[in-house]
Amino acid sequence: LYLQHNRHLGPIPPEIGRMSSLRTWNMSYNHVFDKIPTTLWQGNSLRHLESLDLSHNLLTGEDNSLYGGDFYEFGQSWKKLTSLRLENNFFRGKGFGLERLVSKLVSTLEEFDISSNYFSGTVPNALFELTNLNVLSLGRSGLIFKAKDGIHNLTRFQNLEYLNLTSCGLRGEIPIESLTSLTALDLSYNALTGRIPKLRQLTKLFSIDL
Repeated sequence: LYLQHNRHLGPIPPEIGRMSSLRTWNMSYNHVFDKIPTTLWQGNSLRHLESLDLSHNLLTGEDNSLYGGDFYEFGQSWKKLTSLRLENNFFRGKGFGLERLVSKLVSTLEEFDISSNYFSGTVPNALFELTNLNVLSLGRSGLIFKAKDGIHNLTRFQNLEYLNLTSCGLRGEIPIESLTSLTALDLSYNALTGRIPKLRQLTKLFSIDL
């Protein structure tokens, strides 16, 4: 279902939740507002969904509940999801439900983009278990890295091709030499220190912003 760039104004039609065989849904670059309706994840709604792109809209959602809030519910039925793009919206909260969401998608998720939102707090620990990721974009999401973990957890993502961590509170050196699949890297607007790493092994890298 491809509805991108259609100037749609209003909430997401709840009837989409009845499309139980839907595998790909792109509703990006519209004027969609309000929360993602519960009909999209209740029961077995959209249980075959593999790719979801709701980026560049006006969507909202709170994520302040230790029990998960809006974001935890997403993972209950979307268990085949490989690509989740929610960037450039108005999602906010401390990431409790976000952590529970990604923990449900550890074995499937390959693309995860929540950049340019209004979260707060630290990057969820469960995120570092998404070792199948090809794309990870947290830039300007409002989430920051824990000081004790720093950027060193990034070495777990051996399949990463695109990494955007703009304004994520990164500190210290940049251990990216092992991320040999990288083609694009953005670590700008952080507090990195030390020498610029040798990039000899990153033979696929064509774009880098520090």
